[in-house]
Amino acid sequence: MLGVLQRLPAKNRGRLIIAGIGLLVAVDYTVASYKIGLGTLANTKAGMFPFFAGLVWIVISILTGVEALNHKYADGSIATPRDRLRVVLLFALAVVAMTVLLAFLGQYITASLFGVVTVRLLGEKSWIKTFVYGVGIGVVLSYLFMGPLGVILPTGPFGW
Repeated sequence: MLGVLQRLPAKNRGRLIIAGIGLLVAVDYTVASYKIGLGTLANTKAGMFPFFAGLVWIVISILTGVEALNHKYADGSIATPRDRLRVVLLFALAVVAMTVLLAFLGQYITASLFGVVTVRLLGEKSWIKTFVYGVGIGVVLSYLFMGPLGVILPTGPFGW
């Protein structure tokens, strides 16, 4: 195993090490949340959300490791975007706006707006794709929290 690691380029080794550490922590996190208790979809307990988040973390760690083994990275430094401070400030503003608007607009609308802003800040998609992805993310996450997980969130003026 050590020989395989030594033959990989530095960027691949780094990603593989991070994937391994992430996998170990994710497995421990998932086991600990399972021990808390999951309950059922009708009567969830404190461990259900962390358990599913841990499973997703495990999958992402494995995919990161596979990608690190198979991908050929270009040599050279990774450039830092010039406008990163602008993106960080706009994202912080979006988080504050979501917090303020949640009580007035409700979870579905606020999460959809936040999704649109986040997708736009982090990507270079067209406005139509940004809107579709952002609203999709907002609606799906809101449904998961308010539906199966049973988290009580503001519904807004429309009751949804």
